[in-house]
Amino acid sequence: MRLGNSNIVLNRAIRKNEVDVNDSATYKGIFIKSVIFLVVTFLGVGLSYLLLNYDIGLLMMLLLFGSIATVVTGIISFLSVRACKVTGSIYCFFEGLTIGTISILISEVLEGAVAAAILGTLATVAVVVFLFMSRIIKVGNGFLKFLLIFAISLFLTQLLFRFYIFIIGGTYSLNIQIVFSILSSFLATLYLFFDLRNIERVVENHLSKKYEWYVSFGIIYTVLWLYVEILRIVVLFAGRRK
Repeated sequence: MRLGNSNIVLNRAIRKNEVDVNDSATYKGIFIKSVIFLVVTFLGVGLSYLLLNYDIGLLMMLLLFGSIATVVTGIISFLSVRACKVTGSIYCFFEGLTIGTISILISEVLEGAVAAAILGTLATVAVVVFLFMSRIIKVGNGFLKFLLIFAISLFLTQLLFRFYIFIIGGTYSLNIQIVFSILSSFLATLYLFFDLRNIERVVENHLSKKYEWYVSFGIIYTVLWLYVEILRIVVLFAGRRK
């Protein structure tokens, strides 16, 4: 879950006048770098497929290392514009490895779940882009305040609930898991609006081209997060039917 507000980084950049009129960020450049991050992610997915068939031991080692690497590189990527190109690529690769492994294993026991999650993610992204571009939903200060409050509230609620479950020695009910997953997917959807606004600000303020990597990572991070949450919802609803 993203609790940080990258507007802080962008606001700092604008105040410092990190403007490069001759070589500033463009929508085309951001799109290309987003595609690069996606390609790196799919390389991780492809490696997960190969290792699941030929070397599960090595896959488990990489997943263990990747669980640490994604946390570290994810934090660095959101805090450092300069490092984002490298750390963002590392994050996408290992996140692709993890997501690929999970998706392949789920597809073997629940046919159509991965396809449904992919279609759900693509549909959500398309709707968000349409609503943002048509200005039906405006990402102003009120939206950003609601996003931050909702993100913190959801994080604290999940944390307190896990603590409560730990104290009483119980487990999550299926309905509770579904509720949390739906709320998390809604939060990820809100962050898509936030990421699009960041992209717009970078281009409109003619910030340096290095910010293309930064905002591209932000939106790819959110899309991957959204996919995972939608996949979890699909699996949970399938388990509920059984």
